[in-house]
Amino acid sequence: MRKFTSVLAIALLGLGLASCATETGPTFTEADRAEIQATTEAVLEIANTTGDNTAYGNLYYAPDVVMMPPNREAVRGREAVIAWQDEMAPYESLQYTQVEVDGAGDMAYVYGNYTLTMPAAEGEEPMQDRGKYIEIWRRQPDGSWKVTLGVFNSDLPLPAEGS
Repeated sequence: MRKFTSVLAIALLGLGLASCATETGPTFTEADRAEIQATTEAVLEIANTTGDNTAYGNLYYAPDVVMMPPNREAVRGREAVIAWQDEMAPYESLQYTQVEVDGAGDMAYVYGNYTLTMPAAEGEEPMQDRGKYIEIWRRQPDGSWKVTLGVFNSDLPLPAEGS
C-alpha cells in the first residue's frame, strides 16, 4: 500500500507539473512590457503637465483597482482612487523608475522607485518624497494593461513629532 501511495503521489505531481507547463493563454511579451512602459510614461506626462487625475486614473487604473497608500486604509475602485488623488495637492513633479517589469499570461508586475515634489504651503518649502512601489497589472478585455493593485511607501523617515 505504501508503494502504491508513493507511485500515485509521483504520478499526480507529474500531472500537476505538466499542466503548469501547458500554455493556457497568451504569453507576456516584450510588446506587453513596452505597453506598460508607455502607459506609465503617458500618466507621468499627465501628472506633470495637466494634473488631470481623471485622465490619469482612466488611463492607468482598472475599474476594480485597489490602491494601498501609506498611513490610511486601502482605496477600492477607480473612482475612489481618483477622488483620493483629487484630495492631494497637485504634483510639481512625479517620476517613476521601473526596476523590473515581468509577467505571465494576462498578469504582470512592476516594481520600482518614485520621486515626487508637491507645491509648498505659503512660506514653506515644497514637500519632497522618494520611495518604492509595487503594482500588479492585468490585461483588460480590450487588450490594454491597467493597474489592478498598487502599494507604495516612502524611503524617508517620519517627521519628528511636533515638527
